[in-house]
Amino acid sequence: MRLTTHGWRAAPAGVLLATALLTGCTDSGRDSDTPGPGPTASGPSQEERDEKLGREAESALGMTDDEADTLEAGTGRLVEGIHTQSLLTPGKSYKVSFACAGSGAAEATVQSKGTTEVKTVECGGAPVHVRVHDVPSRVTIDVTAVGKASGVAAYRIVEFTP
Repeated sequence: MRLTTHGWRAAPAGVLLATALLTGCTDSGRDSDTPGPGPTASGPSQEERDEKLGREAESALGMTDDEADTLEAGTGRLVEGIHTQSLLTPGKSYKVSFACAGSGAAEATVQSKGTTEVKTVECGGAPVHVRVHDVPSRVTIDVTAVGKASGVAAYRIVEFTP
């Protein structure tokens, strides 16, 4: 068996050719010092819009940072919904309030002691309230979009004296 070296001499030329072809395919044809098109100025990002809508929904519920009577509160995008089990003091009564900012409507569900109460919450409309009496230790809260609604929903739980 005889070893030839011409195969080795051809390899560097092939590597150079492949490198040139790859460079030619990735070159955009513009000067690298010239900035290309950047992000468009189409307005606020989705995150910024959601934050704004979240503040609107919280405001509709009268929520502020120093709400001493709020036991639990939260917000969530309608596309994901809100799904939580709240741990409350058994035997007490509570008011669960909902608001929505955006477009369309949301469906708010409160489950307690085997009963389920469902309310429609119009986005941009008045808050909706559900009173829950003599609660067990857990109350399930769900908020989901109705149809193609979009925006942010908020909920707030406060103790209620009947």
